Amino acid sequence: MATLRETASSYANEIREGIAWVVVWKTGRGWNASAFWLSCDTDVFEDDDLPEVRKILEQDPNAVMINGYYCGHLGEDMNVNELAAGIRWHYENGYNRLSNSTALPEEDNTQAIKVIYTFGSDERFPFRGGWVEIVAPSMRDAHAIFRKHYPDRTPGILNCSDYYTEQQFNESDMPITGNRGAFCHCKLSA
Repeated sequence: MATLRETASSYANEIREGIAWVVVWKTGRGWNASAFWLSCDTDVFEDDDLPEVRKILEQDPNAVMINGYYCGHLGEDMNVNELAAGIRWHYENGYNRLSNSTALPEEDNTQAIKVIYTFGSDERFPFRGGWVEIVAPSMRDAHAIFRKHYPDRTPGILNCSDYYTEQQFNESDMPITGNRGAFCHCKLSA
């Protein structure tokens, strides 16, 4: 299990150079990263990279896709601690989420996924505790449906505490114990 600093150190050159896009995600408490070079013609992931990218999204729908040239809070003159802080800023604030990236091609399959959006105690959330389930062809479509019903309070940041793939959600205790005393508020689909 790598720390964020170790992950930032391993990919510091790729982040600083700003040519590759580095995807950073969490599994448990550990941090992971992988560098990708987008197609020069289309600015999307190469077909050979898509299985790995989809696997990353299954492991962590909050994964971020960063680049020192295009992304704020990162740069070519930063040391490893500063890079780690920049990665954390993107991850914790939901900026440059891989699931929202235009580098992902439109889904080429029709198999639906379930995404669960959870809520905390903030009174500005649509609900206090509990969750909303959305079944859609892709994570991007699920986010669009969620945003249609529960618009962003801050542009680009979903109006919820967190979101999970069905597998991640089922691995938690929420399906049995609930989330802050509440359970599913509604189910939506594409």
